[in-house]
Amino acid sequence: MINLVFAVLNNIKSISLLITEIDTSTVARELGLIKASKSMYSEAFVRYRSTLFRNLFHRLLEQLNFLGIPELQLLGRLVCVDGSIIPAMKTMAWAKYKTSTNALKIHLAFELNRMIPVQILSTDANTSERKILAQFLEEGVTYIADRGYISFKMLQQILAKKAFFVFRMKSTLPPAEAGGLRCPL
Repeated sequence: MINLVFAVLNNIKSISLLITEIDTSTVARELGLIKASKSMYSEAFVRYRSTLFRNLFHRLLEQLNFLGIPELQLLGRLVCVDGSIIPAMKTMAWAKYKTSTNALKIHLAFELNRMIPVQILSTDANTSERKILAQFLEEGVTYIADRGYISFKMLQQILAKKAFFVFRMKSTLPPAEAGGLRCPL
């Protein structure tokens, strides 16, 4: 698994190239990476469920501090969120978006502190981005989003989760007192 993480972090595109890199790289030797044959990788991928590799990979990634930016660390954990609509083929009936178009929506939470995606979810294109953000919420995290996420209900959910937000404001947004949201600023 550590060999595979090494491959991802070094943008190594294939198992063959990974094997060569481990054989020739001084960094790989210093890290103590295990020399393995192509057949050993193939056997591991056949013998074990892919979810095992995915879960191990995620746990290893969580322990790495990719690009620690000291100025951002002072602000706490910052996560940008957004959703993007991706066109789908007409044969993908489950991805109905409009009468003549099929699409799906990718929801992404990207942590600025480590410069990595921390949550990714695909849904049908009509799914509310606010609904997905409500599922992503974690205590202590500051969420950064565009004005499409703004609603008093969403802001109350974030505050109830003891999280924070930086959202671009809508020009038509009424004052906070009108919506019943009380912010202790």
